[in-house]
Amino acid sequence: MASQRPRILVTGASGLIGRHFLAATLDDCEIVGLARRTPQQVGIAEHPNLRWFQADIGRAECLEGVTEQIAAGGPIDFVLHLAGYYDFTYEDNPEYQRSNVDGTRNVLELARRLGVRRFIFASSLAACEFRGRREPIDEETPPDASFEYARSKRQGEAMLADYSRHFRATVLRFAAVVTDWCEYAPLYVFLNTWLSGAWNARILGGKGRTGITYIHIRDLIKLIRAVMAQDEQLPAFSTYVASPDGTVTHRELYDLAQRFYHGHVPRPILMPKPLAAPGVLLRDLVGRLVGRRPFERLWMLGYMDHQLRVDASRTRAALGWAPAERDHVLHRMLYMIENMISRPEIWRGRNEAFFRRRDLRPSLVISEELEREKERVLRELEGRLRGAGQAASYPRLRALPPEEVRRMLRVLLQLLVGSIRGVNRSLLLNYIDERWPELAGAGVAPEEFCELLGDLNAILLGLTIELPRLAGLRQQCHSFISLTLQLARDQVYVADEHLRLEPAGVAAPTTPPTAPRQAVLGSASEVIDQLRARYRLSPHSTLTLDDLQLLLQALEDRQRR
Repeated sequence: MASQRPRILVTGASGLIGRHFLAATLDDCEIVGLARRTPQQVGIAEHPNLRWFQADIGRAECLEGVTEQIAAGGPIDFVLHLAGYYDFTYEDNPEYQRSNVDGTRNVLELARRLGVRRFIFASSLAACEFRGRREPIDEETPPDASFEYARSKRQGEAMLADYSRHFRATVLRFAAVVTDWCEYAPLYVFLNTWLSGAWNARILGGKGRTGITYIHIRDLIKLIRAVMAQDEQLPAFSTYVASPDGTVTHRELYDLAQRFYHGHVPRPILMPKPLAAPGVLLRDLVGRLVGRRPFERLWMLGYMDHQLRVDASRTRAALGWAPAERDHVLHRMLYMIENMISRPEIWRGRNEAFFRRRDLRPSLVISEELEREKERVLRELEGRLRGAGQAASYPRLRALPPEEVRRMLRVLLQLLVGSIRGVNRSLLLNYIDERWPELAGAGVAPEEFCELLGDLNAILLGLTIELPRLAGLRQQCHSFISLTLQLARDQVYVADEHLRLEPAGVAAPTTPPTAPRQAVLGSASEVIDQLRARYRLSPHSTLTLDDLQLLLQALEDRQRR
């Protein structure tokens, strides 16, 4: 019987909003997470309702490769498209086009292929120009700001409107999203500066009237769920504002933070733009010279004393949703300051993660390139194994049936790629631990198998020098490839030592060779469970169909012996 739970595809599932959405919905929804990071990298716990695919939405072939696997789990009801790139440099980073525009187009096409019911697109109130605007921003305000991030969101909204002929669609324009740990980079920088006791701790730009709106993560999750719950009643295409009404100024935030932290409010120094500009330029110049630019940039002065004011009354009326008064940023400031004081390490770790993030995940880039070149690698590795003059190096491996050796090489390479992609070396190491008794029983010495792993390492490193996408990733290639294979060589000796220490006559139970496949392995779900248990994988390990097929073959071979 098919599950009655909604099935939701979440892009950017490893990000701040994605993680909180998963935590709030996993018990009553089935989630398909799509992200460049693994769940383990961002602390997402295992859950039976979660399936995870590691992919880069900016590469169409990545999404084409997971379409069949996602569809195999059942129909997708909703797509929540959170993935995207942004920073606060105001520079024209190519990631805006690659991730935000091309990536959104790729996800829209994935949604069309999957036949989803509704597509929810995470846009931003920052896409709306508010300087010089007298009326507040509402659901009908055009996304007309001119900087690169805003343009990418405008293009995303336009593409969604075009695709709404295939499925229902909703644009959600987010305010600045905060938690009780802050986790919004500009506010974090402000708080660190104001409460630091440094020379600039009391400085406020202009008259302190610069203002935007903030939404607490809890209110945002409730809004997203309200859209999903009312899917049938909502228009085929709609735009809503994820924000409280009004605005919050820097002076309001400064006063409240100082009062909670110091018990009083030091009088701020109001810095007019003509005086602020030289200081910002000088600090940025020094930062460039020492390789650590400050957060403040000259473009920010263009927003000094301007206010992004919001009227979200139509959103509240349409969805029956309203942000909780106690979740307003001015109410949550108390909890932010408490967390800042009582748990400073966690506070810094959560907030500085934004500044450490990468445009591209090296593990994903490397694994994609090796996946693409795996047939070439296998040919070269088999050529070395079978080549003239190699009899002394591989006496026992050359004596094994060629098809069995070929399958073993393919499994090794596929598991190495999977280990790199999932940043989980145990995938390969556990397989070696599992397979070594059979190889040792065939007379293969540890030195012989380790030489094979050394040849594989040499082939892969030679290949990485040729591939343009891996230029500049030499250190990461060493870590993900050479270090993993070095650990694999060490695991061979560990497994061999354990084997020699086993009591004589102890053997693993076998399955009769005539046992039919279904009797040996059971149902498809049982097969997956067996594979995950044998190789100690989490339920949302980032395995591809190739990984599973090769592991399945290895498991069948093992059980038939």
